[in-house]
Amino acid sequence: MKGFTAFMKKELLEAVRSYKLVILLIVFAALGFMNPVSARYLPELVAGFLPEGMHMEIPQPVVLDSWLQFFKNTAQIGLIAIIIMCSSSMANEIGKGVLIPLLAKGMPRNSVLAAKFISISCLWTLSLGCSFLITFLYNFVFWESSLVPHLFPLVTGVWLFGLMMTASMILGGVYKGTVSGSLLCAGCLFLLCVLITMFAAVADYSPFVFLSQYQSYLTDGITMQEFLKPAVCAVTATLLQLAAAVIIFRRKSL
Repeated sequence: MKGFTAFMKKELLEAVRSYKLVILLIVFAALGFMNPVSARYLPELVAGFLPEGMHMEIPQPVVLDSWLQFFKNTAQIGLIAIIIMCSSSMANEIGKGVLIPLLAKGMPRNSVLAAKFISISCLWTLSLGCSFLITFLYNFVFWESSLVPHLFPLVTGVWLFGLMMTASMILGGVYKGTVSGSLLCAGCLFLLCVLITMFAAVADYSPFVFLSQYQSYLTDGITMQEFLKPAVCAVTATLLQLAAAVIIFRRKSL
């Protein structure tokens, strides 16, 4: 337990000293501000670019449009930012031999993986929460209410999708020991989730639905079953990848 606590502290301090946390918070905060602003003024911009004499009926923006921008910007662009910023976390430790003296002193390998996963998950949670809170509060500048039905299950689904991608980066980093390995593993998992949605029989089980079907879920609603199917799959995929990473890391020669 002491080894885990010490390594966890190292990871969190490194995230601060390397400005990784600051950069991610700035990116997600900017996305959080952009969501309501783009939802409010995008119709006016579109109207301004129409040819002279051409008229188009553009509906007045509502708070739902802001949350649609949240899932379009924060949940997708933000997730890419997390993957890029954290893809080197496990790979660098293995590739540069940083773990060798720590493991030689008795640091459990499981503690290393647990600390890596939890630290990146903390970055993802803080960043996503920051963007969500800013969007939620800034919505009041333009609208009287900021909440829409079925919002929290979808945000939870996006959060679970991020945890699943975090586990894939760790698995790729452990297996290949390179940044490209982490990115390749995350990319393959993402493509697999996209491909599953193309088959009607299993499409509802793909965690990718949280990133692709958010508009229909926000407007038409999402049932408990529709949420649990991809959510359970995301949690299962996360645990399986972490278990595979543990097995590979135990057998890996550093």
